[in-house]
Amino acid sequence: MILIYLLVAYCVLVLILDWLQTRAIAKNPSLFYEMNPILGKHPTIGRVNVYFAACILGYLGMALTLPALGAFMFSVVIGIVQTYFVYANYDEGIPFDNPFKE
Repeated sequence: MILIYLLVAYCVLVLILDWLQTRAIAKNPSLFYEMNPILGKHPTIGRVNVYFAACILGYLGMALTLPALGAFMFSVVIGIVQTYFVYANYDEGIPFDNPFKE
């Protein structure tokens, strides 16, 4: 059971990292564009914040209500996909936005 909680924590971490990178995209529309069709090419900071807050809450809701095996498999998929996105963004030079500095 502890493994599932660690995996859930990791998934939330990579979702937050993706959130910070997407905020950097939104703050620099002349340098970057977003590929997520839900957010659009040049989302606002507010739209990015609402989207990722909903994603994290939705993920936690699913992961914490599924049976153990389902939560584990769901979290493995989310973790792999999100890790890929964060790495691909980082490889493209997209920084992590500091939300405490405007």
